[in-house]
Amino acid sequence: MKTSYLIQVLIIGIANGFLYYLIACGLSLIVSGIGIVNVAQGCFFILGIFLSLSLTPSIGLGWSCLLVPCIIALFAIPFERLIRPLLSKHVFYVLLATYALAMIIGDVTYYFVGGNHGLTEIPEILNGRVNIFGGKVPVYYLFICVVGLLIYAAYWLMMNRTKLGKILRANMTDRQVVGALGYNVNLLFIAMLMLAFAMSALGGVLSGCIQSYDAKGSVTVFTNVMPIIFIGGLRNMKGTLPSALLVGVVGGFAAVLTPQFYNMVPAAMMVLVMLVKPEGLFTRKEKA
Repeated sequence: MKTSYLIQVLIIGIANGFLYYLIACGLSLIVSGIGIVNVAQGCFFILGIFLSLSLTPSIGLGWSCLLVPCIIALFAIPFERLIRPLLSKHVFYVLLATYALAMIIGDVTYYFVGGNHGLTEIPEILNGRVNIFGGKVPVYYLFICVVGLLIYAAYWLMMNRTKLGKILRANMTDRQVVGALGYNVNLLFIAMLMLAFAMSALGGVLSGCIQSYDAKGSVTVFTNVMPIIFIGGLRNMKGTLPSALLVGVVGGFAAVLTPQFYNMVPAAMMVLVMLVKPEGLFTRKEKA
């Protein structure tokens, strides 16, 4: 493989990793903050794609990146009301409920928009290629990397440098104490869900320009992203970005070298990590 082609595959893999990160980070926030696995997380990625496909021709990609996540975030309010009675029950009830919700949203989306769809048009300014060490890399993939880095930086600052972030992190550790201090735990859950859904929707907006998804493909999205959570560490949000980039890069080279096994990459990596380091590649072992 030539160096120029290697650079091109590497950057595209990193861009795909950032797209994975936008979904996986929200899913990790729900797992760590609420203690549930949301099988329907991929739905908000798919809804982001189709909503962007409708809005972008009128308002442009930039405004879609801002507006679509805000719209999809509103789904957090009825979603929280749906799962609230199940939080005290066995986790299996939440899995069934969110799986059923994924099927319902997928069928409703399919009813209104059909199956596969076209791609959202890439703005002219992002539609070219640049030469990086001899490799001709699409500008749009570099744009995805920049947006991903900005979202990561904003998310880190929010969680570590703001009062809201400190409250959310405290709620992850001991929600009973947070509630005793006078904070509304249910509103904190809604805030976490809104952030998670908005990040998934943004991933959908960005992905809709380069890849086509089926309206009923949310469970497939979930099964591709959930391994990232295990690879980074189930309750280790800090491991989400490096594990997403790792899966994106490995998947990028797998798509070139062994395209017939490309879809197996996330699951295969997860199984390998579970055998070697069950707590996750990027989780530090606590000292005795």
